[in-house]
Amino acid sequence: MINSHYQEDTPGLENKNALQTLARTLKMSQGQFSLTLVRCNYGFLREQIVRQLHQACAVDLREIFLPASVKTLYTTIEAELAGSQPQALMVFGLESVNAIDKVLTSTNYVREEFRNNFPFPVVLWVTDKILKKLIRLVTDIESWTTTIEFVLRPDELVDFLGKSADRIFSGILENGNWRLTNSALLGTGALTELESARKDLEASDIRLEPAIEASLQFLRARNEYACQRIDTAIALYQKSLNFWKYQVGLIGHQTEFSNLLFTIHPAPVLEGILLFHIGLCYRFQAEQHRKGNRPYWTEAKNYFQESIEVLERVGQHDTVGKFINQLGEVLQYLEDWDALWNLAIKARRLHQNMENSAVNLAQDYGFLAKVALEQKNWQGAKEWALVALEVLNSNLDTAGQGTSLKSQHQGLYLLILAEAEKEIGEIEQAIAHLEMARAQTPPCYNPQLYLRVLELLRSVYFQRGEYLEAFQVKQDYRSIEHTYRFRAFIGAGKLQPHRQAINPTTETVDVNTTIADEITASGREQDLNRLIGRMNSAQNKITVIYGQSGVGKSSMVTGGLVPALKQKKIENRTVLPVLLQV
Repeated sequence: MINSHYQEDTPGLENKNALQTLARTLKMSQGQFSLTLVRCNYGFLREQIVRQLHQACAVDLREIFLPASVKTLYTTIEAELAGSQPQALMVFGLESVNAIDKVLTSTNYVREEFRNNFPFPVVLWVTDKILKKLIRLVTDIESWTTTIEFVLRPDELVDFLGKSADRIFSGILENGNWRLTNSALLGTGALTELESARKDLEASDIRLEPAIEASLQFLRARNEYACQRIDTAIALYQKSLNFWKYQVGLIGHQTEFSNLLFTIHPAPVLEGILLFHIGLCYRFQAEQHRKGNRPYWTEAKNYFQESIEVLERVGQHDTVGKFINQLGEVLQYLEDWDALWNLAIKARRLHQNMENSAVNLAQDYGFLAKVALEQKNWQGAKEWALVALEVLNSNLDTAGQGTSLKSQHQGLYLLILAEAEKEIGEIEQAIAHLEMARAQTPPCYNPQLYLRVLELLRSVYFQRGEYLEAFQVKQDYRSIEHTYRFRAFIGAGKLQPHRQAINPTTETVDVNTTIADEITASGREQDLNRLIGRMNSAQNKITVIYGQSGVGKSSMVTGGLVPALKQKKIENRTVLPVLLQV
């Protein structure tokens, strides 16, 4: 649902008639079951209509909001009511249900239970997409229903699209929220509602203004980027960028769009935002291609530099301060140390005068420490790294920065500090800081950084003659390599399920685990399938896996069975594997 600022509480004629029809239906259906489908594609309009319905209808309306994890509609309603019988019931959230096809199909099977046990009118709020599924999957119960729809007028749709785009741009510029997805900035289901508005306008034979079309392309591209469909995201960003570049050449840098129904930012500012987002795409591709990725890093650098130059020309210094460190990180990967030093000095001046920029300021000092380290200025690297850690830990704006970013920065500065201490000869301090970095740097966000910490730690332990500790670190290193597919085969050791690193520049936190490749390559997949088959059988209450030490019992469980069960159902039930090891 998009949290629109649209505050119009006076419905149009169509919605006014539909509201009266719904209120009359609820009143006339008292004491008996009836099912009404209310079609509405926009969350803010739904909230408005529900508020007006409570005022206009004398019937006491009970509301139920379905969680995304719901499995059946009837039992969920039954459990929520707990034996009570309201005068009328309204059900929301079907559009957010994950297993919607199964929920609708199961509803068709128990349709008579609704009629027998719910002697009151039930209203299901649905979108176009859910309505089509319901007609296709719940044919019997659909024949009982009456459908009422609430729509937006064309001028309201245009206003809605414009304000939504403007809120995304404003969120990026004013709050620095470029890391958040459209759903985080606008609300759940944002893109679906925007696409519905576009289709409704097309159905009314109304062509979108080019500026709004370009803004929608930008929003769609951000969604594609969040879903890691990078090539599609770049193509959409380029289409939007072409429009704003054309506007810059057409109307000049300082002219704002006055013919639109929303407040838009100057075209060069939007051009700078588009260039920055394209740079993010190429950076993502560089990180995904561990070999031969220099062209991607170079493209990312070029787009970031052009973005900063465009924004500086129009005086958007705060926005430059929010974007500039992405360029610094790319220069670090390209090992352009002179350019990185100059950028760090420039960025530090910007961030010292900005509010809520502690993480960025700490990163500036981290850049300086890294350059000093590469120049073999060990004492300078140590001092800059200590300053970076002090700034990060004493002034962190936790409301504006995520803990994942803090942990990555802290791990990097501790690594630089330990490298400098090792060269100076302060081995004890280096080990302490590396162990701290190891504990505070989750590998799921930046496995390469975690591996660098382990690599240096193993080297220091080996140098001191602590061979057992060095061997244990090496085992951890190889396990992480295998988990994130940096190593094809782990050799002797316990297999772990493969994982995908979380992209910290988005809000996506789902960690997908897959069966270890070695399970399939070694022919053990058949054994794995037999295990799952036994668990699917009601007669097998317990299964014991036995064998000599080293034959792969633990690897079968951790690298095969546990990730497989997370993707399957046992007797139509969701499985929660619990692994206990002693």
